[in-house]
Amino acid sequence: DEFGDRVHFVGIASLDTVPAMQRFITDRNVGGFVQLNDEDGAVWRRFEVTVQSTLVFMRVDGSTSRVEYDVLGHDELRDRVRELVEG
Repeated sequence: DEFGDRVHFVGIASLDTVPAMQRFITDRNVGGFVQLNDEDGAVWRRFEVTVQSTLVFMRVDGSTSRVEYDVLGHDELRDRVRELVEG
């Protein structure tokens, strides 16, 4: 809510089936944003993702501004998004 329409989140379920992705979305209650299936791992390869908890922060032009290979808490995530949006 803090960033309005300046930020979009997309979940990428990789290396698994659509039903498994749907169960994850339901179990974790993360259906409030776009979820994509990357069953063949193409997105993971493109961004060199090596672990499930990877966050890729992208600019509007599609360039990557930052990659985090860890789970971020609320404040850390907000700070990373603010950095992306503001500068």
